[in-house]
Amino acid sequence: MARLVLAIVVLACLALPGGASAGVLSTDEGGYGEENVTFEVGNGPPSVIVARSLAGGELELSDRSAAIALGDPDSPIGCRLHGRHIAICRQPSFPYVQVTIRGGAHNDVIDARRLLAEGVTLEGGKGNDTLLAPRHASVSWSQVTLVGGQGHNVIVGGPRSVVSYAEARGPVRVDLARKVGLARGERDHVVDVASVTGSANSYNFLTGSTAGVKSGAAKRATTS
Repeated sequence: MARLVLAIVVLACLALPGGASAGVLSTDEGGYGEENVTFEVGNGPPSVIVARSLAGGELELSDRSAAIALGDPDSPIGCRLHGRHIAICRQPSFPYVQVTIRGGAHNDVIDARRLLAEGVTLEGGKGNDTLLAPRHASVSWSQVTLVGGQGHNVIVGGPRSVVSYAEARGPVRVDLARKVGLARGERDHVVDVASVTGSANSYNFLTGSTAGVKSGAAKRATTS
């Protein structure tokens, strides 16, 4: 709760011209040394967010369109701002456990192709978004979850990537061979994903190629 309040205060204090606000970078260190990073885009113009691992193992996150605010500047993970648009988090003893990036209400681009982490979640939010998954898995159990959200999205997967429609309220149709994912309010171009998670709230019509298919409680799936 304290971190949530702090993030709200940071947003209010770092409002940008025109009513736009900074995106907030928050961090968390768990009881077993897990290191997690979450970035949420502000309400400014469409963002181009790039998350990548540097040569020394540090995590660099940049937002070309809006400033970045640190939600918890005293975190032991030690993220620091370099100017207004770039943040760098210190080198962990092991790849980051979880990196989550959530887009805003506009047509955002989230580029994580050079990011190494055990778990990565990219969420487009509203708008016509582009999600680019990591091109390499940092460890054998790495998993990447891609959630396009509302709009016409472009989703480019990678090793162990899952495109998820778990929150869709109506039927979901995904054809990996034709590179199409359809849900209520959403029409996606889906490329190179390893598997699909269908809606947990409705029937799914999921067709795979060489990829696997996962679906919710109510399902109807085929693979080829």
